[in-house]
Amino acid sequence: MKRAWKFSAQGRSKVRASDKSTAQPVWGRQLKALREERGLKQGDVALKAGISQKALCRIEKGHADPRISTYSAILQAIDPALNALPPLEQSA
Repeated sequence: MKRAWKFSAQGRSKVRASDKSTAQPVWGRQLKALREERGLKQGDVALKAGISQKALCRIEKGHADPRISTYSAILQAIDPALNALPPLEQSA
């Protein structure tokens, strides 16, 4: 995904392209919830998944757009028995 630049009075900052997936932040929150349910620290999961703690933080906050293989590595680091994230909940 290409990055776009946004200019403001404070200077320029990176922002996502307008076609950002709405599921991305939800998946990040689900990863964080799974990690916290198991009492795991962000740094430990990141190390096992082969990514930086900063990258995991950005994924959990929905600020990064990782590859499916990265999501899979994070899931395996959280719980080797997990094959996929639980289905997204439908909002009414």
